Amino acid sequence: MPCYLPIRTRIERDMNMHAFKRQQEGDNSIDFELEIPVDKLRQHIEKLMHKLDPNDVIYNGFDEEFNFVEYKTAQEQFFGDYKSAMLAVNKNKNRFSNVLPPEATRVKLIPMEGEEGSDYINANYVSGFTPKSERAYIATQGPMTSTFGDFWRMVWEQEVAIVVMLTKEVENGRLKCDKYWPEVDEPLVLGNLEVTISDTEETLKSELIERKITIHDKKTGKSRPVLQLQYIAWPDHGLPVSTTAFLSLIDEAYKFNNTHGPIVVHCSAGIGRSGTFCTVDAIVEKIKLDLKNNPDDEPKVSVVKAVLEARARRPGMVQTKEQYMFVYLAILEKASEIVLKHREARKKQAK
Repeated sequence: MPCYLPIRTRIERDMNMHAFKRQQEGDNSIDFELEIPVDKLRQHIEKLMHKLDPNDVIYNGFDEEFNFVEYKTAQEQFFGDYKSAMLAVNKNKNRFSNVLPPEATRVKLIPMEGEEGSDYINANYVSGFTPKSERAYIATQGPMTSTFGDFWRMVWEQEVAIVVMLTKEVENGRLKCDKYWPEVDEPLVLGNLEVTISDTEETLKSELIERKITIHDKKTGKSRPVLQLQYIAWPDHGLPVSTTAFLSLIDEAYKFNNTHGPIVVHCSAGIGRSGTFCTVDAIVEKIKLDLKNNPDDEPKVSVVKAVLEARARRPGMVQTKEQYMFVYLAILEKASEIVLKHREARKKQAK
């Protein structure tokens, strides 16, 4: 009879086995959270791609780093505080029973009088790495028909200007996200809020759909525009068609983010693709700030630290090793572009 080890035990076993092999070879300098200078990032990625053991056809440096992340976050994922998510009145508001928002970082809606659980939505604040960015993002599940009202209340209350949708409604015959936006000339009325759509446009070679939406609060008479960016070239548990198109999506999000509210990011569960977006974007913003504050120094990044930080807010962020690798490749491309532009600008200033 096969013996199935708990995930934490299996990860620890694999990590210990390969760390032991490294030590046998005289390498005792494993530091997974070491920050890598941007100009050494390509070299680091090439190192991660190498197999740690010629006899092991699978395990490489990416496996080792990602297993470290899994190991460090397993305790919180399985035994964290999910008090509100587990309340009987809220259980049916969760798209997946095993993807829940920790109590400490969950987004709390303004309670509605006489409605138990009305402050609950399956969503968490995710921080960036720049000052005052503790609530740079809200990572959430794909809305369900029963949670449309909660979703749009969150968008309104948090002063959100950008919603990034990283899934199709249906993928491989499975429902991933219910259609929570209205049709043109068919307003969606949810309590005091009325949601309308004025325009839909396909960009980035039809990989990105832009929807211009307006939320109107009938109680106060106030209205606010919201731009929804739906990226449709990213399969569940897979990878985007290219890092370039994905990075263009990030650029689009920041171009139109004209409020101080967080960017709402969702896929289906709100952890895999959503975690990848938040992690890449947060690192990119850190690189920009580092160059601004220390123009003569090479900026440094730690993908491990960034994913650990994201998972501390919402467990499971950056769900697969493939997504973890994609974070590295996207950062490499964007960092190279940012640093090149920075150096060219500095040369012009020096003339």
